[in-house]
Amino acid sequence: MQLRHQESGAASALFPSRAEREEIDDLLTRRLYDADKHLRKGSVTPTIDIEAFRRELAAFDFGQPADLEQSLSWTIAQLEQGIVHLTHPRYFGLFNPAPTFPAQCADRVAAVFNPQLATWTTSPVAVEIEAHVINAVLARLGFPEGASGHFTTGGSEANYTALVCALTRADPHFASDGARAFKGRPVFYVSRECHIAWIKIALQAASAVRQSG
Repeated sequence: MQLRHQESGAASALFPSRAEREEIDDLLTRRLYDADKHLRKGSVTPTIDIEAFRRELAAFDFGQPADLEQSLSWTIAQLEQGIVHLTHPRYFGLFNPAPTFPAQCADRVAAVFNPQLATWTTSPVAVEIEAHVINAVLARLGFPEGASGHFTTGGSEANYTALVCALTRADPHFASDGARAFKGRPVFYVSRECHIAWIKIALQAASAVRQSG
């Protein structure tokens, strides 16, 4: 029914016509380009009046649909003042690298197609691309043939994956029985300066139990 609605040329707030989409696409591209020019001349760190921002934010009560163009413009204006700008020429952080333009284009493509990567059946092309990139990285790093990997959302998930692999290597039954596979309580060591995410990682690993089918 939704497909027939779109094919008939009818438009809605969530699925506007092609002409409307192109207009918003062009507007968004221009606004983001202008925002990038503005932020490069300003502060690297946030300068926003947070109390004034919260008052404006509170006005969005979701009682009525908001105008898309106005919402986009407002959001971009707030982000110009309200975040650390990784794309600023005076930003030298290594933990959060600045996004490249090809990466921004890739995000846009991924958002439009929204591939479901849970199984090969639903998104064979996307899964094959992911596997190909991972294999290329493994080859660059000199990993042996047969090695594998996966993309993570960030450092916390990457560290948790590493800990799970270490626990599974220590006792293969961890994969099926969780922490109960060990006779005693597993212990891992981190420095006093470690990231707070390790607390969450430890709790997740310790609570891992066998899932009944």
